[in-house]
Amino acid sequence: MGKKRSARSVILTLAGATVAGLLIHFAIARLGGTGRISLERLLSSRTEVLMEEVGRFEGYPVATRREVISLLRSVLRRDEESERRFRAALALHQLQPPDVEEDFLEALADSEARVRASAATSLGAYGYVPAVPGLVGLLCDPDVTVRRSAIYALGEIGSHDCIEALKSLPRDALEDSLTRQRVQAALESADRARP
Repeated sequence: MGKKRSARSVILTLAGATVAGLLIHFAIARLGGTGRISLERLLSSRTEVLMEEVGRFEGYPVATRREVISLLRSVLRRDEESERRFRAALALHQLQPPDVEEDFLEALADSEARVRASAATSLGAYGYVPAVPGLVGLLCDPDVTVRRSAIYALGEIGSHDCIEALKSLPRDALEDSLTRQRVQAALESADRARP
């Protein structure tokens, strides 16, 4: 029992002071909700701190990596706090683990625009063709960042349907020069991606 309190104490101390090593401590300790609390605190930290910890991920034991990815997927799908869902999406995008495309596909319908944008970008990075209908739907999203992320993703996937969707965008959808540049870059990317 004393050992559990000691590990819990270490995790909570680290969570309050620094994020370095929190995910490792979380996976090793497995003390009820303590690991989840540590992950939530990490996801609530500044983005650059989160990305620094993500950069250390490859050095983690395999079991730890699996557990962390599982929790990040759970946070992306179910967490009530949009900021944590967004940071989980960022972390998963950086880690690019296998078999998370469906989680990102589901996140295209998230209530938070930053989560939708991150999910779209990630699906493009994966080249996930089944996401094309959802990405095409985001071309009409009320948030310009989401629309631009969908444009980027369609360019990265580069299928015939992607190219057609980008070419058939109505003129009013190309509301500014940056969006027009994104569409042009996406079309060029799609041309390079095609055999």
